[in-house]
Amino acid sequence: MDVEIRSAIRRRRTVRVFKVKWWNLKDENVTRICERIKEEGKWRVEGDSNEIWEGMAECIWRSAREVLGVSREGSGRMKGAWWWNNEVKGKVKVKQEKYKALVDSRTDEEKEANRAQYRFAKKEAKKQWR
Repeated sequence: MDVEIRSAIRRRRTVRVFKVKWWNLKDENVTRICERIKEEGKWRVEGDSNEIWEGMAECIWRSAREVLGVSREGSGRMKGAWWWNNEVKGKVKVKQEKYKALVDSRTDEEKEANRAQYRFAKKEAKKQWR
């Protein structure tokens, strides 16, 4: 008899990637980043071409991060929340607060009470959303 056991497939949480705000590369930022690269960019001419390239690229990325700034990949806001009215946003915020209280609860009685409040807030938010 052959037995094959498959493990559950788990999705990995992606690590947040910081992106350089290249769209800020205009007007005075162009001159600032050029000056920064000229000041910092004392690149070696001897050695392997890959090492020279990596040194130059690192200098440019470091200067761009400092001058242009970085942003996180993705946003912290809820997707689709832009069209919700204030009543719906309020109900969703209450639901989120109740969930945080449920997660932070320590004793079993506290968990049960917070779970009931969270379920009620969740139903209310769904009613408002539909």
